[in-house]
Amino acid sequence: MRLGKFYIESSKLHLMSAENQAEIFKQLSFVPLRVELLGYMQKYEYIGISRKFKDIPMGSLPTLYKLEIKEIEVEDEPIIEDVNVIED
Repeated sequence: MRLGKFYIESSKLHLMSAENQAEIFKQLSFVPLRVELLGYMQKYEYIGISRKFKDIPMGSLPTLYKLEIKEIEVEDEPIIEDVNVIED
């Protein structure tokens, strides 16, 4: 199973518009299984399946990845240009 998790800091909240969230998921081929706001860490935790995650045995804890988001500004709006994950 290609299960993994990553965090997005709440300071990147502008990336969480419905359009940008859909673009992040699309570029990662990501299917979220759980999304949680961790207030004590001021981060969103995403756990899900992606073809970009390494295959792990069933029942294993999800691998932690660092999310790299390249964005550009178009008419003062952030637009997602590229998304990648690196094993953390």
